[in-house]
Amino acid sequence: MYPFNAMRPWPLLQLTAYLQQRQERLQLSSEFQWQLATCLRCPLAEIKPLLRRNRRFLQAVEKRRNKRQSLSALRHHLQQFDCPQLAAFEDLSRLDLRSRIVASFHFGDFVYGINSLLRHDGSQRCSYVQTLETSQPAYFDNMQRLFADRRADASRQLLVSENKPGALSGLLKASPCNLVMFADLPPDFGAAGTVNIMGRQARFPRGIACLAVRNQVPVLPVICVYSQGRHRILLGKQLEPNTARQSHKSAIAEISQSLLDFFADFLRRHPEQWRYLSLMPRYFSTAQRCSK
Repeated sequence: MYPFNAMRPWPLLQLTAYLQQRQERLQLSSEFQWQLATCLRCPLAEIKPLLRRNRRFLQAVEKRRNKRQSLSALRHHLQQFDCPQLAAFEDLSRLDLRSRIVASFHFGDFVYGINSLLRHDGSQRCSYVQTLETSQPAYFDNMQRLFADRRADASRQLLVSENKPGALSGLLKASPCNLVMFADLPPDFGAAGTVNIMGRQARFPRGIACLAVRNQVPVLPVICVYSQGRHRILLGKQLEPNTARQSHKSAIAEISQSLLDFFADFLRRHPEQWRYLSLMPRYFSTAQRCSK
């Protein structure tokens, strides 16, 4: 088990450094390379170059996130983002005034992607992000200057260790809001459920699905992918918890599986952009232990 958990999360920079060190160490492990090749269903010879590309990509993402950028650099970076479904998102935000869970993934430049998308919600919704650790001051400074939004501060970040499901339910019910949660945290973070991904069983968090079913709020899958020199913000079909025709357990399983079906295609095509690539075998090995 790696040395951090949901109840006592490491500071963000420390967690990032740990993941980078783990990547470098595991690149030398032939057993790990074989495990990752098996997970991704790709030739073993592709694994070392893949991990190098993953490390370089994550370093660039974390630098833009945790180091103060010039305003010109921020604006130049934002110009590289597209959302082909932006008009549909704006219509959805205008016509559906319910609270929603925005289910995202630690993939691509997810930090700027999510912030960019939510600025186009023309309703009066507040937006909150569930996170393992409060972001660095440089992050808030970058967001405030880039989007001219003084509300981009720590009050909009909800720590996993301090906000239990009951508190999140109260937030969703209090007034319409966007609650950003991540559907790809490692299985040691909170309750996990078994899903099928890439033709195999794996364990992924089921907190999003549980919260959606408990509060009867929709879930909007969102991912940011870097492709052909552009950062693309892509939306999946909004998921509605349907407990009228199935049990709560079945509804939770259905939403969880739908989120991973959405994620799997991007992971298959661009695995180097996933923050938790070096931990991928753990998702599958945990599922194997649970099935015994």
